Amino acid sequence: MYDLGMRKLFVVGAAQLGGCPGLRVRAPAKECDARANDLAARYNVAVASILDDMSARHPDFRYSLFDAATALLQYIRKPQTNGYDVVDAACCGLGKKNAMFSCTPASSLCKNRTNHIFWDFVHPTETTAQKLAALAFAGSPPLVIPRNVRQLVM
Repeated sequence: MYDLGMRKLFVVGAAQLGGCPGLRVRAPAKECDARANDLAARYNVAVASILDDMSARHPDFRYSLFDAATALLQYIRKPQTNGYDVVDAACCGLGKKNAMFSCTPASSLCKNRTNHIFWDFVHPTETTAQKLAALAFAGSPPLVIPRNVRQLVM
């Protein structure tokens, strides 16, 4: 991409997939799947290393890496502090905790989607997506490194 002219890049790291309702309902203790979270963490370390290396090799290359995993984990671990009541169930879906099947016209819907972290078995609600986007745009280290999106585009 650099050879094609890219000089600025924004990357969203992999989220804590193990905390998504779709994996939680399948886990024996119904908690976050540690193995899935470990895979996401290892991927994020590799991405950070690649971006750092590119930056060292190309002084005019600038990037912003958003640590969505840590941000989402903060919401899961301290839901009330972040405005949530429901962390382990999807707002829209079918089956246990609305997390067994995707959201369809036949799905059951939660009464208040703003107090859920997840819309369906893996995707964030609009409220969660807005919070994550705001962090990526104007946040600070360690959630967004080495600069946020606002700083990147200037």
